[in-house]
Amino acid sequence: AHTAELVNPALPYQVVLQSNSWGSSLTTSYTTISAELDDIALEYGLLILQSQSNAGSQSSRPQAWSKNVVSIGGIRHENTATYADDSWTGGASIGPAADGRMKPDLAYFFDSVLCN
Repeated sequence: AHTAELVNPALPYQVVLQSNSWGSSLTTSYTTISAELDDIALEYGLLILQSQSNAGSQSSRPQAWSKNVVSIGGIRHENTATYADDSWTGGASIGPAADGRMKPDLAYFFDSVLCN
């Protein structure tokens, strides 16, 4: 229902992208919750981005294991200008999923990111 509102032509604004950094209890498996988000992405034609989670293990939100969702992982940048010291170091959640699929789909800095 919430996602349907995002593309409702009767409302003044519609979106093409949905970004989520929340979700259900952590798992390593593709679940009915994963399948539900897959269905939503296809039904409404949205690009859905989902945080992989910050458990520092393979445990992630089931939404991140969805097959039609772009899952985003995190890398520590150590507050330096060089990429040489960037690392995972157990901060963000990682794959693979229990069924062997590789997730996250993308990864970038998630700590000490300054925004204006």
